[in-house]
Amino acid sequence: VDGSLILSSLPRIRLPRRLKVAGDLVLTYSSFPSLPEELFVGEDLILSDSSACELPAGLHVGRRLVLEGLSGLVFPDPFEIEGDLVINETQVVLPSVLRIGGRLHLQRSPLTSLPPHVSVGLTLNLRDSAIASLPDGLHVGGDLDLTGTPLAKLPRGLVVGGMLQASEARFDTLPDDLR
Repeated sequence: VDGSLILSSLPRIRLPRRLKVAGDLVLTYSSFPSLPEELFVGEDLILSDSSACELPAGLHVGRRLVLEGLSGLVFPDPFEIEGDLVINETQVVLPSVLRIGGRLHLQRSPLTSLPPHVSVGLTLNLRDSAIASLPDGLHVGGDLDLTGTPLAKLPRGLVVGGMLQASEARFDTLPDDLR
């Protein structure tokens, strides 16, 4: 598809293997057992208010992967995306290795922890999420927003390349090796 592909309210849709969408791929209010192997999306992949089982290995998303109102979505392990990953009010199973080239937004996410091996090239937004622990050695290339999280402490070896914001936080000390 040279432009975007928008599919909504389809009871059970099966997409062709090696589907290539130059623009956005939007799947809303639909049911799909899995996305096709070697799926290529040039811009945004938006999965909203749908049921899905797993993201395929070899998935390419050019700009943003947006997950909203989903439950039980499983990521391949490891998982890497050049752009942004947005998980909003969605229950997912994250991989043990997660590399985000852009921004990771988990605002209002029910997730309680991040994988042990996660790196974020730009912003990590955890505002008002349920994240209660961060992995040791977490590296965030840009800003880290911890506003309204239940974090009791910050991890050892935390590196933040931009601003660290922690309004309404529960921790009362910063790690000695914070950079």
